[in-house]
Amino acid sequence: MKVLILTHGTRGDVQPYAALALALKRAGHEAVLAAPAAMGGLAAPHGIDFAPLHDGPNTLIDDPGIRQAVETNYRGLRGKKVALQVMRRSRPLMAEVFTDMADVLLDGPGQGADLVVHAPGMPGGHVAERLGVPAVPAALQPVWVPTAAFRNPMLPLPLPKALNRASYLPIKLMLRSFAGIADDLRARLELPRRRGRHDILRRPNGRPATVLHAFSRHLLPHDVPGGLDYPAWVHTTGFWYLPAPPGWTPSPELAAFLADGPPPVYVGFGSMAGTDPRRLGRIVAEAVRRAGVRAVLATGWGGIQAADLPDGVHLLDQAPHD
Repeated sequence: MKVLILTHGTRGDVQPYAALALALKRAGHEAVLAAPAAMGGLAAPHGIDFAPLHDGPNTLIDDPGIRQAVETNYRGLRGKKVALQVMRRSRPLMAEVFTDMADVLLDGPGQGADLVVHAPGMPGGHVAERLGVPAVPAALQPVWVPTAAFRNPMLPLPLPKALNRASYLPIKLMLRSFAGIADDLRARLELPRRRGRHDILRRPNGRPATVLHAFSRHLLPHDVPGGLDYPAWVHTTGFWYLPAPPGWTPSPELAAFLADGPPPVYVGFGSMAGTDPRRLGRIVAEAVRRAGVRAVLATGWGGIQAADLPDGVHLLDQAPHD
């Protein structure tokens, strides 16, 4: 089969889909990963066919106001105001992404795909509809498929259990905020408007879409009355790991550190970025001191800046987690 994989976001939003592309390739299929252009380095070492998309909202990451909002998880009235500003500023940037998606399909390597796998926030269903093939949303978090077993984890508010299923409605509303530019994509793909066209959990014929949960079932609650009530078309597969690039070896300094004592604790914030990385570095260093452990501290995209580190802490920017 030929599988077109669509995703967007920072490294944590792309790397699992690169792992899927590699696994499909190793299983004898053809996979094309369409993702932000800046993430091409995840695909190249593994020989994954890569279709670069506009970097979109990733270009906003250095905005001080947005960094502060991310650090505080958009708390408070100011945080909500910033969240709305981010959505408004993201819309024209995502329109650029969707334009590139159409090009990948109409004039690029997406032609002839037998299946479209997509991040839930990407309108992969429209692309699959143009191709006349199934679309499979692949979720990295348990926030997209409603369940009565637990409330939407993205809502920080306590709710009566009777409202658990209803708590997933804001996710639908969030997707609707991009409906206008998604309809522009449909027009570019010469697709008609139809009822339910933006529902990622339904195929054009109204039947449920197959959904993959790319995380471990052990992270979901199991002590709920009646257990998990996900429908049969939802498959929780476990995490998708991208192995280290072929031939990768740790630096001599990292290898020596790992060999010089008991296994360390890994501390890293990936592409999360806040307004005071030095303060975060001090907090992490103090936590390591108090815990009495050795640690590998990864700075990622600059979320942590560390100085005056205690003995037994090794600093690096990134390394394969395995």
